[in-house]
Amino acid sequence: MGDIRALPFEQETFDLVFVRELLQFLSDPVQAVGELARVLRPGGYACVSDTDDQLNLSWPDRSPALDRLVAAVSEVQHARGGDRQCGRKLSTYLRRVGFEIASVVVLPDAQHRAVRRCDPERLLVLRQVRSARERVVQAGAMTEAAFDADLAVLEAEEEHEEFRLSARIIVLARKPPT
Repeated sequence: MGDIRALPFEQETFDLVFVRELLQFLSDPVQAVGELARVLRPGGYACVSDTDDQLNLSWPDRSPALDRLVAAVSEVQHARGGDRQCGRKLSTYLRRVGFEIASVVVLPDAQHRAVRRCDPERLLVLRQVRSARERVVQAGAMTEAAFDADLAVLEAEEEHEEFRLSARIIVLARKPPT
């Protein structure tokens, strides 16, 4: 549809805008939220949802190899201006551009499951990690050898049971009527 920092819509076009898992990748999320305010009609609502990596726990503990890979990807994201803890800052971003906060919800996601080799979620994580290899190595967040070794550990991981809890922060904000 367009770049959230310069949406291709007229001013005051929409009654509702929804943004999910995007602001964490932007170097200036307040600018993006300002653009949401621009395209919303007075009295309209913005629903913004994003992650906060510190709202995670698992049992058994995550693999140290996965922790290193996630930390390297996060380092690259941070170097590009992103913020994996932006969820806790959403209300602040919205207030800065004039929104009134209607509600803040922490939406938990819990799973207790058996992780099998052919598990779609496991395969997706492996594919996402593989796709980040070039960016991580070019940024110097990990060497090729370290990345490949940790990826090999993940790929060889035994089937196991796990419990995971994570959360997404969702803010509903209203553009004040004029």
